[in-house]
Formats: sequence, C-alpha cells, structure tokens
Amino acid sequence: IYLIYQPDGLSASTLIAATHLARRGYPAIIVSNAPLTPDDLERLAERCVAIVIRPNVGYDFGGYRDGLRYMDRAGLDPERPIMVNDSIWFPLRADETLIPRMEAAAEAFQGSHYELKGKRTKSAHYESYFFLIRREARQSEAFRSFWRDYPMSSTRWKVLKRGEKGFSQAMFKAGFAPRGIASR
Repeated sequence: IYLIYQPDGLSASTLIAATHLARRGYPAIIVSNAPLTPDDLERLAERCVAIVIRPNVGYDFGGYRDGLRYMDRAGLDPERPIMVNDSIWFPLRADETLIPRMEAAAEAFQGSHYELKGKRTKSAHYESYFFLIRREARQSEAFRSFWRDYPMSSTRWKVLKRGEKGFSQAMFKAGFAPRGIASR
C-alpha cells in the first residue's frame, strides 16, 4: 500500500517510488488522500495494481486502513506487504537496501525506524512511513482488531497517539517484538 497526498499534482518522486516498488516485487495499491487528475491517474495506473481515491480523513492511518480494506475485498493475500507513504523520498538510490534487509529479517512486523525516547516503552513505536508486515502478523488478531476498531480522526495528535503509536503498541503487546532497521 503506497499512500500519497499530493493535492497539487503528482511529484516525479511518487512515480519513481511506485516504479521502484513494482520492480522490487511490490506492485502497489496506491491510496490517494487527494483527488488526482486524469493524467496523473493514467501515469499511476501503469505502475500499480489499483488506485483508491479517498478524502484525507484520518491522514496516513485512514488511508492505510482503506488500502487494507481494498486488499481484503479484492482477495489479495500477499506474503509480506509493505505500507509506505510519501512523507519520505523513497528510494534515495536505485540500489537501496531497506527492502532486502527487511525481507531478510525474521520478524513478522517491522518498521524502518523504531522510535524509543529514553525508557518510555509504552510510547515506543515504528514511525508510520514504512512498514513490512508478514502474513503471520497481518492475520493475527492484534492486527485485524486494530484496523477493524481503529477510531478515525483528522486531529493530528489523535492520529499519532491512536494510529502510529497505537498500531505499534498493539502489535508489540501481541508478541511482535520491535525491530526497526534504524533507531534514534
């Protein structure tokens, strides 16, 4: 699931990212939290499995939720889907190693960046811009109940607390140990 929010038109980096994900074996369900022009739709359609256009309600977690719902309705069951958003430039280089490193790791629930400030493990979380979630984690009750019961909001602090931190905490509490590729 590649979440984008580009109300002023697609950036070149979005097309690069979608092409790169497909080349790495992750053809995207693109979820746009803003309308897309017919030209942008056409350029994206060449690089993805599907395009979901929705209002920017719930920011990235609202978009991830709708992308997961689309995946379920379409009967898609990837072994290890990625959830990424356009708040980062990805890839910075064509020979990026983030995806291969995450694929090689044993953990079923991973984020690219693990945020732990001091010893406050109750607020530790993966930052929401890049997740790799193996089927075992995606099919877990913790994952399914989080997304089924996720309380949507367009208040930034609520999305951070309930979404970014809440998602990670629900998965960590279910036994999916935190392992970010990078940390503070």
